Amino acid sequence: MFDIVTWLEEEIYRLGVEVRLSTYMDENDVIDCGADAVIVATGSTPRMDGIQGSHPGQPIKGLERQGVMSSVELFLYPPADLGKTAVVIDDVGHYEGLGAAEHLIAMGLSVTYVTRLRMVAPGVQGALMVEPFLIRMQKKPFRCMIRTRAIGIEPGAVIVGPTHLTEDDVDTERLDADTVVLITANRPNREIYTALSERNSDIRVVGDANSPRFLETAIREGHLAGASV
Repeated sequence: MFDIVTWLEEEIYRLGVEVRLSTYMDENDVIDCGADAVIVATGSTPRMDGIQGSHPGQPIKGLERQGVMSSVELFLYPPADLGKTAVVIDDVGHYEGLGAAEHLIAMGLSVTYVTRLRMVAPGVQGALMVEPFLIRMQKKPFRCMIRTRAIGIEPGAVIVGPTHLTEDDVDTERLDADTVVLITANRPNREIYTALSERNSDIRVVGDANSPRFLETAIREGHLAGASV
């Protein structure tokens, strides 16, 4: 059976590339290693500031409540007890929100998926991922609310309202939520790039560290940066 990891390791060794895993480096470490060029691919971090694209001046209230987390926290280090109900607030519209909802349902929670967008996950419509997801949700404890924004998070609940309204107290609905997963655009991790740029290094930044987007763009930028060195 073909082992892609072993193949990659052999190719990297053949090319004479030194690989250091689990190694922290700051800007001084990078400079001390004497590289002629540097490619920064440090990714991004969930913002968790409650800003939604439809109402950037009205961030979600109550994010400090216990049980509010990013999708990264949900998948990598969730709390031992997620409760019985969850609300997934998806401001991005890619597979991340669908994956979080399905994961929570698999863990035994009832899930309400809330998005300000006009359809479920428009970012993966072209990849034909949405309909299969909705089919899998049949007869599951799943509810979907489109064109809906989160207004505030309270103990045990999320308050939502229609996206087309700016008022925070008109046509609102209270959704049960022991757990709240917030999915918004990430913040790029550019600190090391900024520090190195100030020293006039030959440096390129790729992927989410450049601007949080999706995998295909990161692969392209990484390829172009590597080929240009």
